[in-house]
Amino acid sequence: MSITSERERVVAPPIQSCDDDNTPNTTVFRSVPQHWTLTPQQWAFIDAFADEVSQK
Repeated sequence: MSITSERERVVAPPIQSCDDDNTPNTTVFRSVPQHWTLTPQQWAFIDAFADEVSQK
């Protein structure tokens, strides 16, 4: 359980900053996780979220 919550915390900050700005930061957001080790599920979540933000 703790491992999942830690990963969620890692994913959360960029999401909040993208939400606050509401600017074309989705490209930056997509490039940041390259430094992270994410599972395919987390990548899918990030892609889905970035798509959602860019559609707003």
